[in-house]
Amino acid sequence: MRLVLRRSLWSEILQTISKFLAKSPLGFQVESSPGRVRAYAVLVSQTLVYENEAPENTDGEGILHIPNDALRSLAASRGNEGTISVTATDGVTAKAEWRNKSLRSNYQFAAETAIPAPEIPGDEAFTPLDLDRFQTHFTVCAEVVTTMRTRFDLDCICLDGDKSQMLASDGRQLYLGNGIPFPWKGKCLLPVTPTFPDKVLFGGTPLTVARNRGNLILRSGPWTYLISERTPNFPDVEGLIPHPGDTGLLAHLSEEDAAQIEELVPQMPGGETTNRLIRLQPEEDLILSAEANGAESRLVLDSSVWLGTMEVLFNRDFLLRAIKIRNRELRFPRGRGPILTEGHDSQYLFMPLTEPDVPEVEEEISPDEDSEQPEAQQETSEELQAEGSADDDEGLAEEEQTDETSAGPIWEDRIAWLEKELAWYAIDYAVDLGVMDPDQANPESDARWARLQRTQKALNQAYKESGRKPEKFPLQPPQSKPKWNELGQFSTADGQALELLCTKEGFFSLRTGDQTNLTREHIAMLLEPLLTNQWKPFTLALYYNDHTWWVDGEHTLERKGKTAKRHLHLTEYRPANTKHLHWEIEVLSHFPNQSKEDLPVPVREKAQARLNQLDRWAHSEPPQTLDLLNLCLKFAKTA
Repeated sequence: MRLVLRRSLWSEILQTISKFLAKSPLGFQVESSPGRVRAYAVLVSQTLVYENEAPENTDGEGILHIPNDALRSLAASRGNEGTISVTATDGVTAKAEWRNKSLRSNYQFAAETAIPAPEIPGDEAFTPLDLDRFQTHFTVCAEVVTTMRTRFDLDCICLDGDKSQMLASDGRQLYLGNGIPFPWKGKCLLPVTPTFPDKVLFGGTPLTVARNRGNLILRSGPWTYLISERTPNFPDVEGLIPHPGDTGLLAHLSEEDAAQIEELVPQMPGGETTNRLIRLQPEEDLILSAEANGAESRLVLDSSVWLGTMEVLFNRDFLLRAIKIRNRELRFPRGRGPILTEGHDSQYLFMPLTEPDVPEVEEEISPDEDSEQPEAQQETSEELQAEGSADDDEGLAEEEQTDETSAGPIWEDRIAWLEKELAWYAIDYAVDLGVMDPDQANPESDARWARLQRTQKALNQAYKESGRKPEKFPLQPPQSKPKWNELGQFSTADGQALELLCTKEGFFSLRTGDQTNLTREHIAMLLEPLLTNQWKPFTLALYYNDHTWWVDGEHTLERKGKTAKRHLHLTEYRPANTKHLHWEIEVLSHFPNQSKEDLPVPVREKAQARLNQLDRWAHSEPPQTLDLLNLCLKFAKTA
């Protein structure tokens, strides 16, 4: 057998496989055929495969085993030009030869075939995954899993095909990454090991996944990673998500406060103690505080909004992780339940602390103990594991029985909380609906509407459980249903086709594909050039977010030395549909009155300011608007 490969291809194979086999004596195997090469390495339950074209290998065909010592020598050869040829003569030994300028080198090694070839299904068995989202969730999950031996498989990431989730836990914290539609039913496990080839699987090429003959298989470009599956033994975490009605404190962190927490909380006293305790207190502002050995620090979160009056203590490391993964909603339940943080596509839970903080003492730790696990969290670590021993099951049963016997007060408390929370979300939704989204699909708008629907569903369930009739209230405004006239087509710099539309009443919008929606990006790209000569305040008649709006705008001029820069500001957004305007008035009047003083002050102020605007608009004539069609025609003639 003779195998000829360009040095750059050898380097690509050897660098990755040598890291994969760093602690294995097995080496790897190469299968060659004219014009192609296939290399694979096996580590217990893992296999890493490389398949690619090899035009230099014109006539070589066969199987070659390369042990680890030869692997290291070949990987250390310098230069990326030219080729390395390997010749197996007697089936037992092989000789590698390469040349670097005038320097000729060779290496002889034992080359007995030792590794069975992996079975990889065809391309049709693989399903594409969202690489960026999978990598983001994998990175967090890999930080959350534990290396300790437990009765559950907490050293693995659970890939749940039924719920499109990636889950990871160490018994004290739980991460749920949402939005990955895996092509299977039920759960399978992806172990987190130092040999996971993340650099090649997350290298930017499409990532695909398959399951075949007891293997979970990931593929990216020429690399394929197989891992033998084991029977999933991951805890059922469904019951760990706290009921929204059992909340004692709900906080939405602003980006400014999140940045402050990330920068300043590590500097607060108590960081050297076991529990790294921190306290969250709702006062006139939301306060984070920590104290140790007579030192105390207070961090005022003055731009965040919250609901509730409960104080809570927890490990600061968990808060910092929630901030790092961009979870900005923090839900603290009454009692000892886990704290829930939520982001756009993730949930992260961790246990509160109810024990006093303990100074860290240097002592010998037994191998079975987790030196980083705080005492209070050791006591509560099993609470993040929903299935367990018979004693655990009896404890859960007793808790459920207690809930059932006292259902009346519990559901009444839940109703009182959920009514306040629904009022908050309804006001935010009604006020922010008129703000033009920077993109056609705004994750924050989608998340806001999802929270509103989820809270209403929980409230209706609470009404049902308590025997009360659910209150019906229209949470969505009446939609505008315009008839469009097509005015012309445009093309963006990246080749996207845009169609300018106008209604009989003079409201303008853009259509891309089958979606009609105007965004800030479109304003800056297409409409702003039309408005360059509009120095006085003006009003535009626009259609976006499924509704017609009058939007007030103005230009300002910023001077820096001899240069001047114009800025377009879109200020007030008012509903053009009378039914929509009265719907918003009804929402902003109904919910603050219902919840009285329980709502966050900024939310009440936002609702009242918007009500004042709406009331003024309801008793005024429609505004004079700019004729964008006339401006378009002038612009076209000038161009």
